[in-house]
Amino acid sequence: MMSWFSGSPTVMTGPQVAARWKVSRSFPRFAIDVALSISGTRRTTPLGGRAADIGLGGICGMLPEPLSVGERLNLEFTLPRERSAIRVLAKVRYSLGERHGFQFLNLDPAQRERIRRACEKLTIV
Repeated sequence: MMSWFSGSPTVMTGPQVAARWKVSRSFPRFAIDVALSISGTRRTTPLGGRAADIGLGGICGMLPEPLSVGERLNLEFTLPRERSAIRVLAKVRYSLGERHGFQFLNLDPAQRERIRRACEKLTIV
């Protein structure tokens, strides 16, 4: 794994990677591949992409356009084996090329429980 957080790339392996994620993540992440749509005040049309991983605190999405860190957006996605979408306000935490990290800002208890149940069936990353 390459670390880009220190200003210059360094290779991190095994225990170093695990230690890094323990420090920087509040919730574990789980691999997911579902459609992800974002909209916001600066967007006239929704932007579509794919989610790459999810946790109780946020989601990582692959989207074809750059986003501004700190920007607040509306996310919409449907969890595997579910029919109704989750719609949630989120903040862009990082933007690296097409990969973007979003922090959930207003998950209600029912949405949080749906994500928790879905994560139980997904592979941790």
